[in-house]
Amino acid sequence: MKLKKLVSGFICFTGLFAVPALASISVNNVSVDKRVDYPSESTFNIEFGLFGSEIFVPPSAVGLYLTQDDGKSVISLGSAAAKINCGKSGLGTTLCKPQSGTRKFTADVNMLSAQNKNVLGHTCTPLEFKVLAKYSISSSLSSGVVKIGPSNPVDWLVSSGSLVPNKVSVGDKMKLKVTVSTGCSQTSGSAPKLALYMTDKNYNGLYYYGQFAGQLPNQASYTFTVPVPQLADGTYYMVMIVDPDGIVDELNEKNNAVGFKFTVSSSTSLSKEKATASEVVNLEDNASFSENFVEPQLPVTPALKVIDPDALETESLTEQE
Repeated sequence: MKLKKLVSGFICFTGLFAVPALASISVNNVSVDKRVDYPSESTFNIEFGLFGSEIFVPPSAVGLYLTQDDGKSVISLGSAAAKINCGKSGLGTTLCKPQSGTRKFTADVNMLSAQNKNVLGHTCTPLEFKVLAKYSISSSLSSGVVKIGPSNPVDWLVSSGSLVPNKVSVGDKMKLKVTVSTGCSQTSGSAPKLALYMTDKNYNGLYYYGQFAGQLPNQASYTFTVPVPQLADGTYYMVMIVDPDGIVDELNEKNNAVGFKFTVSSSTSLSKEKATASEVVNLEDNASFSENFVEPQLPVTPALKVIDPDALETESLTEQE
C-alpha cells in the first residue's frame, strides 16, 4: 500500500511514523503599555512568548528594541533569555522547544546611549515607541506602546549673558545682560522670578538688589545697569538666581545660579583700558559657592546690604516667542 504524506503544522507525517520538518521557534504576543517619566524613572516591563519547535539548536536570547517605524530603524534595549529546552526525539534527532509561559524583561532607559538619553530626557512631548522582539528568523511588534519623556520638561536657566566692563572703579557703572530661557515652554502657572546679588570672591553675599519678574512662555532678555558701590580693591561677582523661591517645578533644579566675575581697582589706568566682558558661569557645581552663598532670609541675612531694586536702571525687557 502506498503511504500518503499528510502535513500538519510544522510536522510532516509519513504513514506510520513522524519526522520533524524544517520547523522553527517564533516570538509572538509582545506586550508593553507604559508611561515612563524619564529621567525621574527609567524602567518598564516587556512581556512576550515563544512558540514552536526546531531540530537545530536555536539562539539562546531574544533581542528587544524600541522602534517608531515598525522596525525599519531600531534602538536596542538588550536581550532576554529564550529559555529553550533541547532533547532527543524518538528518531534520535535533537528537538528543541521553548519552556511554556510568558517571558518578562525589564528594560532600562539608562542603558541607552548618552545621545539617546539626552534626547529622551529633554523632549518637550513624550516620545512614543513600539517594542520589536526578534528571535531567530522571526520578529513581532508589541500590541501596545511605551511613552518616554519627562512629565515636566520646563527647565529655566540663564542661557547666556555678559557683564561689561569687568574691570571697574568705585562709582563706575556695569552693564549686565542676561537671557533667561527654558527649552520647553511653560504655558501655565507663575513665571519664575530673578534675584540679583553682589558677592565677594568667595561668594559671601554683600549686596542684594531684589527680585524681578520673569516672562512666559519660554525666553526673555534683560539689561541692567549696576553702579559699583564702595568696595575695596579685589575680585567680586554679580550673581543671578532664577526662581530663587522654588515656585516653578523644574526638570533640573541644579542649574539656576550663575555668576559674572569683575575686578575693582582704584588704579587710574583703568579708564584707559578697553572694556572687556565677563561671561556667564554656572555656579551650582562650584564648591565655594555652595558652601558660602546664603540666599537672604526674612529678616535679611546679617551683613547683607539690601539695595532698592529701583536704584537699578532696567533698560530693556524683550520677550521672544
